[in-house]
Amino acid sequence: MFEFRIVLKSAALKRPAVDCLWSRSFPVFGGNGANLSCTTRFNPTALDPGRKTLHMRAFYSICKRLIMYLIIFDVDGTLVDSQDTIFHGLQVGFEAVGLPMPDRKTALSIVGRSLEEAFADLVGGGHLDKVPAMADAYRQSKISRRKQGLEVDPLYPGAKEAIERFHARDDFLLGVATGKAMRGVRHMQETHDLHGRFVTIQTADTSPSKPHPDMIERALSETGADRSRTVMIGDTGFDIAMARTAGVHAVGVTWGYHDHSRLAEEGADKIIHAFDQLDQALNEILKYDKETA
Repeated sequence: MFEFRIVLKSAALKRPAVDCLWSRSFPVFGGNGANLSCTTRFNPTALDPGRKTLHMRAFYSICKRLIMYLIIFDVDGTLVDSQDTIFHGLQVGFEAVGLPMPDRKTALSIVGRSLEEAFADLVGGGHLDKVPAMADAYRQSKISRRKQGLEVDPLYPGAKEAIERFHARDDFLLGVATGKAMRGVRHMQETHDLHGRFVTIQTADTSPSKPHPDMIERALSETGADRSRTVMIGDTGFDIAMARTAGVHAVGVTWGYHDHSRLAEEGADKIIHAFDQLDQALNEILKYDKETA
C-alpha cells in the first residue's frame, strides 16, 4: 500500500492549506494494479468566487484516477422535516396579497420547486402578477422567524447518521441540490452542525427550478464526478426527473412530499422508506463494494 498527498496550491487561496475544509484519502488503482491511497486537501470556499470552478476542476483533474462517488441530497422532505415552516411561509405569502390559501396537501405538493415557481403553480395563470409580492413576503417571514429562533426544522430520523457515515468514507463526496436559497442551507448547517460535510451546494439562487438539470450539472462540473457514479436522493418527482434529465442515478424517499407511485412514475432507480435502507440502495446502484474491492 502506497500513499501520496496532493495539495492544490494557487495564488487565489486566501488561507494556508492547514485551514482546508476537508482532507480525505481515496482508493485509486496504480498502473501495475497496486492499490494506492490519495490524500487530498482542498478548500473551495477559500477561492475567489469567479475562480472557484476553475480551480476545483484543476484539483479534480489531478485526482482523475480516483474512484469517487458523488451523493447529492435534496433538503426539504429528504434531510429535514420542514412542512410546518414551509406551510406557514406559504400562508404569509397568500395573506400578503389577499388570496385564499389552498388546502395543506395541495400547498405542500409544490415543495421542491423554487419559490417563485411554487407560488406560480399554486395561484395559476390568473394571478401571476402577485407572485413576486408573495415570494418576497415568504422570504421576509423566514428571515424574521430565524432571527427569533422560530425556524428550526428537525432532521429526519437517521439523516445525521447517514451524512456522517458517508462523509467518513474515503470514496464519497457529498452534495446538496435544493430549491432553498443558500441562506436556508446555511441555516440548516448551523442548526444541525453540518458544516464541511458538503463539497458542492446548489440552490435556487444560481439555478433554474427543479426539474431543470442545472443544479446537478453544476455539481458535476464543480466536482469532476462521473455521471455513472452520481446519485440524486430526493423525496419528490421533481428530484427524480431532474436526475433523469441529467443522466445520473436517482433514489426516491417516501417520508417527504410525494408518494411511492409518483417517485416510481418519474423513474427512481430505488425507493426507500427509511434512512437505514440507503446504504444498501446505493451499493445496489453503484456497486462500489465490488468496484473498490
